[in-house]
Amino acid sequence: MRKTNEFARWSRGVFGRATLGDARRTTRLVELGAAAAAHPDGRISHALSRASDRQGAYDFLERSAGSYRALAEAMGASTASSCRGLSEVIVPVDAASLSLLGKHDDPDHAKDFGLISTAKDGIRGVHVVSALVLAPDGTVQGVADMRWWSRGLRPDRRRRAAREGRPLEETELWHWAEAIQSTSGAFRDEAPGVVPWFQLDRGGDSWRLMAWLREGHYRFTVRARADRNVLAAKRPSSRRRMVRGRHPLESAKTALRRQPPLGTLKIKVGAREGRPAREVTLQVRASTVVLALRNPRAWEPIQMPVWAVWVRELGRIPRGAERVEWLLWTNVKVESLADAARVVKNYVLRWRVEEWHRAWKSDCNAEKMRLHSVEATARWGTILGAVAARIERLKQLARTKPDQPVDDELSVYELRALVLLKRMEARRTETIEDTPALGRAVQWIAELGGHEGHAPKRPPGATVIARGMQKVELIAAVLESQERDRK
Repeated sequence: MRKTNEFARWSRGVFGRATLGDARRTTRLVELGAAAAAHPDGRISHALSRASDRQGAYDFLERSAGSYRALAEAMGASTASSCRGLSEVIVPVDAASLSLLGKHDDPDHAKDFGLISTAKDGIRGVHVVSALVLAPDGTVQGVADMRWWSRGLRPDRRRRAAREGRPLEETELWHWAEAIQSTSGAFRDEAPGVVPWFQLDRGGDSWRLMAWLREGHYRFTVRARADRNVLAAKRPSSRRRMVRGRHPLESAKTALRRQPPLGTLKIKVGAREGRPAREVTLQVRASTVVLALRNPRAWEPIQMPVWAVWVRELGRIPRGAERVEWLLWTNVKVESLADAARVVKNYVLRWRVEEWHRAWKSDCNAEKMRLHSVEATARWGTILGAVAARIERLKQLARTKPDQPVDDELSVYELRALVLLKRMEARRTETIEDTPALGRAVQWIAELGGHEGHAPKRPPGATVIARGMQKVELIAAVLESQERDRK
């Protein structure tokens, strides 16, 4: 694998510090990372063209000693070190699953893959919890951690009460906790002055995980799965609200309705499931409350003081759209509309992890991996996760900082290759400068990948950027090889 270009330098920066017990394994890892960045694909045969390279990749992924954790830790350390100089970062934590084995596929090719859906469907694969790191303006910095596991081949048929009574370490939420713990450790070691602010969707609204976050003093925002009971300011008229103990309880929304609105704020809601993107006006209420977290193993509920932020969309909504309404729990003080706007806008950035998942699955074809074990899948999937973050970062910078110098993101050879390819396809009236700004350069890359829209109205996505980068990389490798031969 001859990858001496920018992709090799990028891969060395992300995975070069991985401790794999042998320097040759680390070299192989860096080469695999460069190959995945040049040709992102879940299928090894598509990412690597030479038979010897493919065999070396299979040997590393399927047979190497050690765990994928060394790859994830090196990636997390690199991401944390890239955030030095910032005061805080936004870290969305979310779970995803990869369907890797169909109902009619040979199960002997993946003996330790577990169920993804129901046993009747017979779809098997792996699950992963990821922590994506964003700068305060929403720019992707990288992936801090990925935790992989598989479920069994039989669904858990225990009663809900029995499942709820298990400690956190015996549930799948423990993978969320480990990802948060590992991310905090990476920032503590590599960027001590940077505070990670974890953003969790409704999947993180669990009494076990919430209590764990409080005990660990992590900065968090969690979207409520449903309205929760809080300690009431006065005794309710109905004794039915006296749940488990002598504490008078009421719903969080009931307590928040007594608070005057802090004001309104506007946010942009992205397109989703056929619904167009739109700008919404939200009414904001906030108050400090004491959650009564129901612990099935104890008579008394766990009392957890948090700030509750309740936002609800005002006015009429377009046909087919859903009214935006979020109830957020956070341990960040909210005493004004500015404080609430900061909490809400940082939570809105949590959607970036879903965009990264889309790039990971669609542009890097993560669900087309055909490796034979969870460990091998986790290794190659972690490499592809870092590649998807690089693609998303390039996309976001082109939209938010289009005037930024292109030298910060592209190598000299990639820039030369891009200008050369663009001049071959440019119109007579079009001026092609030697050093375009980043936004213009990414637009050229997207056009090479098939983008035909007008950038201000329809900015290029990760798919066309990834396709265009493959063409640029091919020419960049030739240019670099020619200059090296002259020397």
